[in-house]
Amino acid sequence: MTEVNSKVMASAMQSKTEKFIQKARKVHGEKYSYINSIYTRSKEKIEIICLQHGSFWQFPDNHLKGHGCCECAGVGRRNTKEIIDRFRAKHGDRYDYSKVIFKSVDSPVEIGCKVHGYFWQTPYNHTKGANCRLCAIAEHPNLQQKDEDLVIAEFLCTRQIS
Repeated sequence: MTEVNSKVMASAMQSKTEKFIQKARKVHGEKYSYINSIYTRSKEKIEIICLQHGSFWQFPDNHLKGHGCCECAGVGRRNTKEIIDRFRAKHGDRYDYSKVIFKSVDSPVEIGCKVHGYFWQTPYNHTKGANCRLCAIAEHPNLQQKDEDLVIAEFLCTRQIS
């Protein structure tokens, strides 16, 4: 890429960023700083600075739709203690949560079953009532067979075999 092309691209990116900031200010006023924001496209997250809580990353489209700092909205990420409290509210003392390190509801955490040892499960599934898979199979022996039958049936359907 030539030096001229680089300057043209940088100028275009700066222009896009400036337009984004103007639109964002219409939506959010002076609540955020965009000093580190570089707009490249709507589906690539940019850094936004909440003047109260600090830096966060967000898709420009969502920001222009009115989304902002999660902490300001009161829906900040749960921490490990909070998620363990939710686990215990659902499951009581059935599991050991000493190895849980919470990152997000979709990131599996290590949970200790007092009967079968440690297993991995997403916090979302665990708070919805999912248990240790081996305990579930022991409590409902026909579950494993149903899983195998379902896999076979799905395979036969996708291959149109009867």
